[in-house]
Amino acid sequence: MIHVAVVRGPYLEAMLTGRKTIESRLTVTRREPFGVAAAGERIYFKEPGGPFRVTALIGRTLEFAGLTPSGVRLLRRRYGKLIGGDEAYWSAKLGARYAALMYLEAVEEVCGGPVHPAFHGRAWMRLPTSACVYPGCLGDGGAGGAAGAAKPRLARAGRSGRTRRSA
Repeated sequence: MIHVAVVRGPYLEAMLTGRKTIESRLTVTRREPFGVAAAGERIYFKEPGGPFRVTALIGRTLEFAGLTPSGVRLLRRRYGKLIGGDEAYWSAKLGARYAALMYLEAVEEVCGGPVHPAFHGRAWMRLPTSACVYPGCLGDGGAGGAAGAAKPRLARAGRSGRTRRSA
């Protein structure tokens, strides 16, 4: 499987500069990526309503269930610098009962990502591995791949900043 995650711009920049090395999802209910993200899988990160900007491989994953506010504070003390959330982020997450932490490896800037259905308010989505567009999303046309092999379709940002389909 591959994953598509919606992340705000400053966090994307922090990924690219190496200041953010863990992607975190703290939720009140059990939802993706909890229980489904695995080491070696690829994540494509995009801005809310905007283009894809970053891709990374999942290294190690950590999951926590039954969290309490004190458990969230403990996660912040242990992993906060690697997650990069500010005070507002952590305050908003105090009611979380579930946490999925994914160490990011091989972080790269991209110019596109996989075609995906509408998010409808979600911030994470799983797609089949066949939807992966790596390395073609790197902007240099990507290296490798068998000649004449079918390539997945790539979603690129148009001038309006909206995602559109492209061959």
